[in-house]
Amino acid sequence: MFFERLLSDDPVQALPVVIAAALVYWLIRRARHKKKFADGFAEVRRRSRFNEIVRMLFVCYIAELICCTLFPTVFWYKLWHYPFDHDFYFYTEFQRWELAPKLLANLWLDGQVLGQNRYVWLSTFWDFAVNIVLYVPLGFFLPLVWKRANLWKTVLIGFGCTFLIEFLQAFIGRQGSTDDVICNTLGALVGYALYLLMKKLFPKFTEKCKTAAE
Repeated sequence: MFFERLLSDDPVQALPVVIAAALVYWLIRRARHKKKFADGFAEVRRRSRFNEIVRMLFVCYIAELICCTLFPTVFWYKLWHYPFDHDFYFYTEFQRWELAPKLLANLWLDGQVLGQNRYVWLSTFWDFAVNIVLYVPLGFFLPLVWKRANLWKTVLIGFGCTFLIEFLQAFIGRQGSTDDVICNTLGALVGYALYLLMKKLFPKFTEKCKTAAE
């Protein structure tokens, strides 16, 4: 039961798309470096291998983020099951998407959570935690792939990304939330804090991760 539910989740269902995006990125970047560095291609790629790994993970993260936030709920599950499910039609499903009545819905907590039962409280807490963790990789990877990224730029980019996503979700039948914007931005801040911690504890390794083939 657990594995069936896990396999039906959007992050898992979107993995083929994520892998394809990472492969395309790797091929394009490798071809670009081979053309740019010519005879020094092998040495440049060896020197920047940690940065290339970080960039690849960052691309996977961005692809996964897009797949899980900018498509309707269970879109990927239905996509892969379309050949076997004769009752499902993409066009009909798309027609049922509606514009959310408000740009940012569910201001703060949806109802007085603390006054409700324990299950609802835990569910709400879990939603907050997931939304924070969702943007931790953004805050962590960004300063590794972009040398100009500091605390404020990272937080602003995190805020801009989540605000844009929450806005666009209104057009795909999903509901935007100020809770998500706050938690996602906080997640970017936490990610940057983890980057600073790694930089302090492993300065040499951090520099290797930031050494790009440019």
